[in-house]
Amino acid sequence: MNKLNFIVEGFKGFFRNGFRSVASILILSSSLLLVGIFSTLITVINRSISSIDDFNEVVVYMQLDASKETVDEAYKSIGELKNVKSVTYVSKQEALESEKDKFGEDYAYIFESYDDATNPLPDSFKIEYEEIDGIDALVYNLERTEGVDKVKNRYDIAKNIENFKSAISLGGTWLMVLLIAVSIFVIANTIRLNMHSREMEINVMRVIGATKSYITMPFVCEGAIIGLVSGALGYVIQYYLYALPLTELAAKFDGYITVPPFSEMNVMYLPIFFAAGLVLGIFGSAMAIRKYMKV
Repeated sequence: MNKLNFIVEGFKGFFRNGFRSVASILILSSSLLLVGIFSTLITVINRSISSIDDFNEVVVYMQLDASKETVDEAYKSIGELKNVKSVTYVSKQEALESEKDKFGEDYAYIFESYDDATNPLPDSFKIEYEEIDGIDALVYNLERTEGVDKVKNRYDIAKNIENFKSAISLGGTWLMVLLIAVSIFVIANTIRLNMHSREMEINVMRVIGATKSYITMPFVCEGAIIGLVSGALGYVIQYYLYALPLTELAAKFDGYITVPPFSEMNVMYLPIFFAAGLVLGIFGSAMAIRKYMKV
């Protein structure tokens, strides 16, 4: 029997099992869809965090009367601290211009009375840190830098986001493992029942000298078909979930939630749904036929 015949026999077994094949597909596609959803959530969270500057930076405000030498020395000292990824200096003049831009031309008169001598804004530094776990030590050292008046950070929000990501990852991983185990069990039972219904035919093939691969390959192909169909179904559902709810959510929270295009996520979705579906389908089949492989 050539490879094409193995595939044909696999399809016959797939349709012969009817309801059991459908149950296997629904359970496996649900498992794969769950993996896709949690992977999407983590990706969207990461993109959204990176698009909001305040979440991963600390702002250091110098004393209003700090001299240029003090500001320069503070800049050098801050750059040498641990957990500092980058330091951006914002002069008091730049800060004032930024405030003018925020309020627009309608309120430009508010800032007309301010010049370099009367500017109420201090020099400042925007510091991007590397690890959120070391933020407490960084803030402690920044507050003790000469000339620093105040340190502002969004550690609480960043930490909550990290905890949320960890909870999604942990909960999603355990639920994913459970559903995948159930999927493999259901696929194995589907194949096993198919083999049982054809036990007489299998025994005859053994008697006439059929090889192990000749007997078992159609069942492996059946499992692979279940895996691929499950992957295709999960992929289609993922596409519509991505195209409607996620994009609408991003539109409502424009500027806060960043959703990459579906074409970009395909790099992740194709292996999740098709490669993983195929592997799990074959693995479930292998579990069902292992006793025949030993004979």
